[in-house]
Formats: sequence, structure tokens, C-alpha cells
Amino acid sequence: RGFQGALCPVCKVSFQAVVMALRNYGLISEQEKSKFFAILAARGYREAEPEPLRYFEKNIRYNLHVQNLYRAGAIGVNKMAEHLGLPIIEVRRVVQEWGVGS
Repeated sequence: RGFQGALCPVCKVSFQAVVMALRNYGLISEQEKSKFFAILAARGYREAEPEPLRYFEKNIRYNLHVQNLYRAGAIGVNKMAEHLGLPIIEVRRVVQEWGVGS
């Protein structure tokens, strides 16, 4: 299991994502990133994670923020669709589920 097995349950991201974040923040070099990816590829982890995570909804706080803005009247359905990356018809369905008129 090693480092990856211990890391995934805590961070809920793939090791590849961690390596990319380290590179993006300048904490490792491009050469070190390439080494990590070569090791992952050699072990078959580029195709599938060794211990896949269950699905969990991402950006819950952001979605709640957009919902609060809508409820407060600060944004409308069109702006919600833009922020959530959803078609307007889908946003209208979501608004109905909240019990708020659109």
C-alpha cells in the first residue's frame, strides 16, 4: 500500500493529482514529476488507481454559495447556470427541488 494508500483516504485525490499540484506550486521539478509518472505507469496506476475512491460530490461549498446567492436574489437562473456549468433547464429543475420559484 505504501504512501499512496495512506494518502488517498485523507486527501480524496489520486496520487497523480498530488504530483501535479506539487509541480504546479513549484515544490518539485519537471524531472521529478516525470519520474513519479514513470513509476506510476510502470506499476499500472496510470490506467487505474490501486484503491479507487467511492464517488463523493465535489465543490459542495461552492454550490451552496451559488444557492445562497440565488435565494438572496443576487443572481438569477442564467447566472446560476453559468457558475454551475449546467444547462438552464437543469438549473430550473434544481431550483424547483429547492422549493424556490424561478
